[in-house]
Amino acid sequence: MITKEEISKIVRCNFDKYDYIFYKHSKEYMINLRIETTFAILNSELKFLEVIEQVRKKNILNIIMNRLEMDIYQTSYKDCCLYYNIPLENIKKRYSDKYEEVEERMMFRIELYKEGWSVEQIEKYIHKYLIKNDVYNKRNGLRNNQIFYNYMLRRGFYKKEREIRLGRPSLPKGLKEYIKNKHSCKLRENMRKKYDASTAYEKIKEYLFSKEEVDEIVSKIDNKSIIEKVKKLELFDITKK
Repeated sequence: MITKEEISKIVRCNFDKYDYIFYKHSKEYMINLRIETTFAILNSELKFLEVIEQVRKKNILNIIMNRLEMDIYQTSYKDCCLYYNIPLENIKKRYSDKYEEVEERMMFRIELYKEGWSVEQIEKYIHKYLIKNDVYNKRNGLRNNQIFYNYMLRRGFYKKEREIRLGRPSLPKGLKEYIKNKHSCKLRENMRKKYDASTAYEKIKEYLFSKEEVDEIVSKIDNKSIIEKVKKLELFDITKK
């Protein structure tokens, strides 16, 4: 079992080493909260976000986590568990979201931040193009900036100074290549599914009824339940679905 004293030494060392910013709470409050959360995570098998919610509730900290915060906390505690030699496969089970999707979003955040994008620009892009079904809420802008800045500072990522221009900055070359490859893989997967469907259709199409055959069968049946089932046996091309 990893003791709270051991965790306390590491957490306090990190807080002294890095010039973190604090939006609302004091440095000592955040240190104690981090110690308590880390101790609970390392000595539990609950999902990371569940542990964080429990610790916050205990400390009467009623803050609803947004997507940025959830992604950063899950990634941060993944790194923490890896430091203590917990297998990655065990760590993945403790994510509340799909591990690969969180990793992808964090990769975009890091690369766009290094390129000089603002936190708001980054999150708007991620919500529009990666999450696709969510809306970025900028009401917690100051808190988002704190969480984002502290995460990047701890990992040694620094923001490039950019010329002030209207509109969103362009994507870095590496991410453009990533998106291109991702779309190619998706296209190949869709073509494979269509090929599999076509192959399956070729095997069964001669056993399916034509519309005329279905009409003839239905005309000889009075049972409505059977009629509905028979109508679904009409020949159709599954490769077009």
